[in-house]
Amino acid sequence: MLQSHFSTILLMRLGSTKRIEQCYNTRTLSFGCAANWVDYSKTGDKVTGDQLECVFAHLKNGDSRMNVKDSHGIPMGNHLETLYDPRTDTYYLRFIPTLLTPTMCFYSFDATKVAAMNDGKMPIFPHVVSFLPDRYLDEMCYEKDTASFLFINDPKKFFEELKEQVPIAIKQNASILTADRYYRTKGNDDCELFVDKVDYTRHLPTDIYYDEPRPSAELFWKYPQYHFQSEVRVAILNTNFVWDYDPQHFKYERHRLDVYLPHLHEYATIHAAKDLQNICFFCRSEDEPVMCAVNLPYQEEK
Repeated sequence: MLQSHFSTILLMRLGSTKRIEQCYNTRTLSFGCAANWVDYSKTGDKVTGDQLECVFAHLKNGDSRMNVKDSHGIPMGNHLETLYDPRTDTYYLRFIPTLLTPTMCFYSFDATKVAAMNDGKMPIFPHVVSFLPDRYLDEMCYEKDTASFLFINDPKKFFEELKEQVPIAIKQNASILTADRYYRTKGNDDCELFVDKVDYTRHLPTDIYYDEPRPSAELFWKYPQYHFQSEVRVAILNTNFVWDYDPQHFKYERHRLDVYLPHLHEYATIHAAKDLQNICFFCRSEDEPVMCAVNLPYQEEK
């Protein structure tokens, strides 16, 4: 479910200016899915793309746990994908319904991250901590002249509106969605959203591990080399894009759920990357929450 105690103070999304402006002007944001990001990796995209999204196990060849059952105790069969790594003679296991779960991603800032940027101390106004977007542009392989940022300045309002609008979007797009892979009845119209930070410390690429497969849980961890993404993800649980997963003929453009957010302009803003100088964080006092501002004229104390 959506977590009311979620402490993120700013969510940020980077994209082409054309795409960001289209989203903002139409008040529409889109859910993709992890299968999209796996497909991106095959084009050489090592930033958005991740070949090992949503794996729940990395096992040596011959491990008896390869004969895996899902959370219902049912053999996974066609719901299991195995990826062989000949360099290490090991297998990665992946739950296909998790790959096809509608998911939305953002870069996130919270109080802990802001303090870490300031040697563990919270900045008290007028001293601020600055996040310089140029480095993030380079890490995400975007050009400054053709990219823009979308900022969700009030995540609480955003999540509240998502909770209202996602069920509407699901009904309007029923033909591209299914709950069958989760053994749900067709008359069950419940919509459950879950939001959380991505954990980048759970496993190393060299680890041999087996995590009990739980629907969608693998969406919320990634290997440490992706920590610069600082992601928060929102997933629509127990729901899938309807098409069978065929990694050789995957069409990422079909795996998109658009959600209309009529109040988006009340809690979100956009800025062209070429006009964005810094994102500044500060506290009015030690007892108040962290605040943020874009292109704040104050500079961090040297």
